[in-house]
Amino acid sequence: MENELLQDKLKIEPAAEKDWVEILQLLEENDLIFWFTGNESSKNFYIGKDIENKKIVCCFSIEFEDTIGVLKSFAISKKLQGKGIGKYVVNNNLERLCQQLGIKKLYAASIEAPQFWAKTIFKEIERSEIKDDYFLKYLDNFCDKVSNYFEKTHYFLLKS
Repeated sequence: MENELLQDKLKIEPAAEKDWVEILQLLEENDLIFWFTGNESSKNFYIGKDIENKKIVCCFSIEFEDTIGVLKSFAISKKLQGKGIGKYVVNNNLERLCQQLGIKKLYAASIEAPQFWAKTIFKEIERSEIKDDYFLKYLDNFCDKVSNYFEKTHYFLLKS
């Protein structure tokens, strides 16, 4: 899938229950199952399918409360990473999804790929700038889980 053909070949849509096994495979391929709390399901996931072969090439979850959301489990097929697909999905789809869901602020936390997020419409922020309780509660659990494995967590915000 060439970068300039992404708009024609990639469709972002809510995941269905039948997509769950393929989503789990993509998350496992990207070592993202580690972050699961045990409450995950296809309900909050979105998928990007190559419309030609119907394969899921990306997925992500958006969980939210009121107008505050958290982007979780953002994964791109390993064989397609570095080709602009993730950046395309973030920069061309997330604002619209946030508007549809009534989300005014969408947060993301990253330990593995802050350089990726820096190339998107998200802006890096300091932890001290985060005032939304919904995201702070999420971070308490997230940081507890990663503090033994990683030095620094980066925080990103998208305002719609």
